[in-house]
Amino acid sequence: VFRQGNSLRESSLHLLQDQKNHSNDIDVYIFARSDTLLLTPVDIPCSGLSDDEIWVPSWGSWLGVNDRFAMAGSDAAKIYANKIVGYKEAVIASRNTIAAEGFQQRHTWENSPLRNSETLLKKWLLKNKLNVKQIDEWAKVCRVRGDGRINHSDHPSEIARLLNTTKLRLDKNGNLVDAVYVQAIAEKLIQN
Repeated sequence: VFRQGNSLRESSLHLLQDQKNHSNDIDVYIFARSDTLLLTPVDIPCSGLSDDEIWVPSWGSWLGVNDRFAMAGSDAAKIYANKIVGYKEAVIASRNTIAAEGFQQRHTWENSPLRNSETLLKKWLLKNKLNVKQIDEWAKVCRVRGDGRINHSDHPSEIARLLNTTKLRLDKNGNLVDAVYVQAIAEKLIQN
């Protein structure tokens, strides 16, 4: 989470510097995690988004905001690209809380201040008063593992559709047998 967040922040700094040297004619900023593969087309609004507006998929939010794909207006993009700042603040605040409690209170998954990156993102976006729009059945992406395998729980019906099959088989570790490598999915996306 922190490496990814730092990379996003660093790339946004270059973009902001470029905007200072040129007129800002960018209406929409698109963010996609580097470990994902987009499975479905995404319509980009022609009129752009309001400056404080950000669109995210409603799926995979895990009690927070999906952090795999987003579209944002200019001000919202700056805040989203600096989400690592919010994550760092949350970790420091949590550490201070734990120290003050003397480790007496146990946190469950439901009440943990550091539950997951999606919860941290939600807190960061709300803190910065962004207009977050969670969209159903939008921007379906699957996570890609380091060895090219895709996560079996990410939109299996979309993967099955792309591979022209009705059932996906899993191996003993829960990995897709019929769609093990990203290359198979990518080839089907290119053909379509």
